[in-house]
Amino acid sequence: MRQEMIFACAMYPRDAPFVDLVGREVSEQVSRLAHHPSIVIWGGNNENEGALRWFGPSRDNRDLYVSDYVKLYVDTVRVAVSDADADGRPFVDSSPSSGLISASPYAKRWGDVQATSWGDAHYYNYNDDCEDVTTYPSARFVSEHGFQSFPSLRAFRSVSDDADWSREGDLLAYRQRHPNGMEQVLAMVGRHFAVPPTNATPGAPAAAQRDLFDAYLWLTQLQQARCYETSFATWRRLRAAPAGTMGVLYWQLNDVWQGPSWSTLEVDGSPRLAHYA
Repeated sequence: MRQEMIFACAMYPRDAPFVDLVGREVSEQVSRLAHHPSIVIWGGNNENEGALRWFGPSRDNRDLYVSDYVKLYVDTVRVAVSDADADGRPFVDSSPSSGLISASPYAKRWGDVQATSWGDAHYYNYNDDCEDVTTYPSARFVSEHGFQSFPSLRAFRSVSDDADWSREGDLLAYRQRHPNGMEQVLAMVGRHFAVPPTNATPGAPAAAQRDLFDAYLWLTQLQQARCYETSFATWRRLRAAPAGTMGVLYWQLNDVWQGPSWSTLEVDGSPRLAHYA
């Protein structure tokens, strides 16, 4: 939905007032954020260049969408960022991307944004074993990577009742905003661990259901940590490979609420197991 909305907006950049508004908005935001030392690079968009290949309308009318893309992100956003950032930090018009043929003049290398010979790559794989080192691409720079885990019971209980303490509970499922995320996490945990039962046996003490749920939440965090340990170690080794992997950014650092996510910090800032990994 987010990318479809962005592409809908991209149909109008030839209108001068629209272009002016985009440039002004970019200028204001860059000026507001530029003093933060944590900002090392500016990104024009997230995954929109890649969507030119899979998003139906842009795939079917590629020339129009490429023209609008260049007008919006290269001619407008890039120029506004450059004018507003006195420190001259680098700009990429999209991530992932195959990078540039030339920076001056600005000439993009169009093609498969997931190609490992150029630019950066995003890597999410929910089907294969995340502890299998052969599944990871020899990308030059991995600018997004992650696997989900669930919040700790300590965090989750602050927004839940005893009736919600099940891996099949409605509240946990409601806060899962990734399609098939519940099944994917369960399948990955099941590859490597004995999964606790969903529910305690009838007549068991009240604490039994809590303990089963707590154990499953902890296993999801342990599995995420093992996924990250494997991936980061693999890409460190691949630095010496022909592709020369020079860095990894994982998605994501922190949570916005108590729920399933890719983060390594709970909503209150306390670490999940993957953060130690």
